[in-house]
Amino acid sequence: MSTQLSYDGEKTKWINYETGVRHLAFKMDADRHTAIIKIEISHPDPGIHELMYEQFLEIRPLVEDYLQDDWVWIYKQKNSSGKEISSIYNILENVNIFRPSDQQEIYYFFRKELIALDAMWCNLNPAFEIFKD
Repeated sequence: MSTQLSYDGEKTKWINYETGVRHLAFKMDADRHTAIIKIEISHPDPGIHELMYEQFLEIRPLVEDYLQDDWVWIYKQKNSSGKEISSIYNILENVNIFRPSDQQEIYYFFRKELIALDAMWCNLNPAFEIFKD
């Protein structure tokens, strides 16, 4: 995706997408069973963590308009490291990153969803200005 410009016409690092908000990241992962893309809130301060998630809930209809698919919204769950996170994610099931026949499907899944996330973030990130350093 290195040739794909962001929604605002800028060159971007898609793998390490910069939201500009600490403890708010777009993450992707693929393994032997699934591919997942998510917005992850990991703020260590419980109050700020909750405010960030509530801000997403406040603009949820707009977020969903950009993301199109039925993304899953989860408030506060433990990740594999035991850290409390909240996430909004979409998952592609029954794919294996190590199976060559699945790699193109995984790529197109990530590409489509990253482009949608980028458009959403370029338009809605002002709602998160209060969380920027």
